[in-house]
Formats: sequence, structure tokens, C-alpha cells
Amino acid sequence: MPIPAVKPSKKGVNIGAKWEFTDAEITRLLDVLPHLRDRVMLRLGCYLGYRISELLSLTLGDCLDDAGEIRDVIVMPSVRLKGGKPSTPKVYVREEGHEEGHCHCRNCELVEGKIQPKPRRPPEDLPKWP
Repeated sequence: MPIPAVKPSKKGVNIGAKWEFTDAEITRLLDVLPHLRDRVMLRLGCYLGYRISELLSLTLGDCLDDAGEIRDVIVMPSVRLKGGKPSTPKVYVREEGHEEGHCHCRNCELVEGKIQPKPRRPPEDLPKWP
């Protein structure tokens, strides 16, 4: 496997290069990796672009459904992604000048519990590995 050329930085120190594996290289790597765990991490890292810290934080519950089958879509909680912060529930507060029971704006209806916030749409365009 040829290593791509690395441009020297302005300081004269070589920095890392970025490249993508070809499908043939991924297949060769999958053939030599001895453990299923390593093969799964390689596939997720290459096809979905997960970082190593994200791959290491995956659990069986993230990857398998209740029947023990591999999920079609793996959703990583944002708190475990790079720069992720713990999610805090949204607290709806009545705005100044909005009277209770008389205002029918969306925010006031959320405060009163008449409607629920829109659920988050699951991702549809995630790449599937072969």
C-alpha cells in the first residue's frame, strides 16, 4: 500500500496526511484482522467516519436491537461525540405579556402542555456498509 506524500509544514516538521482506504484495501484489512470486534470497528470507522474514541464508546445496546440483530441505523448520543455536551431538557417559559389561558401561540401551548415538541427525525441518509 503506497503511502501518500506528506507536504512539509512551514516550520519544517512533517505533519500527518489524510487519505481514504480503497475498497480493495479495506477488504485486505478485514481478511487479516483476527477479531470480530476489530473488523466491526474498522467498518464503522471507514464507512461512517467515527473517531476512535467514538468507536471505543460503543456498546452492544448501540449496535444490536432487542432481538439481537444488528441495527440498520446506529445513532451515537451526541454526548459521546467530539465536542458533545450532555443534553439538558428544554424548559418552556411563558413570555412576558402572554396571559395564561388567553394566548394561543406555540410557546404558550408548549408551556401549558397542550402540544408536545416535535420529535427528532431519525437520520435516513446514513451510508450502509457492504
